[in-house]
Amino acid sequence: MNSRSEFLRVRQEGRSYSGRYLVMALLEDHQLSSRFKFGIIVTKKIGNAVTRNLVRRRIKGLLSSFCNSLEFSGYMVIIPRYRSKDATFRNLESDWNNLGKKSGITIK
Repeated sequence: MNSRSEFLRVRQEGRSYSGRYLVMALLEDHQLSSRFKFGIIVTKKIGNAVTRNLVRRRIKGLLSSFCNSLEFSGYMVIIPRYRSKDATFRNLESDWNNLGKKSGITIK
């Protein structure tokens, strides 16, 4: 996702699920040409640019490892919480799995 309007649409019309380290907003859309579109919002509350990029890379790693096993069609926005800068990859992965269960997305 690139445009601000897509992010705003997901946040306003979609459902939001929060975990210890991540917040996931979902908006189902079965008419997408691809299976799903995702975006990551990392605010300055997380830290400086180096810290924000580290968190962003970890989240992209999560998405790349689970993207083939997700059964979801629509838009997904991931927002890391302030605590995520101190979280390990395993902590984020565990939180990701919990959010998948909460939201009803099938993660194999």
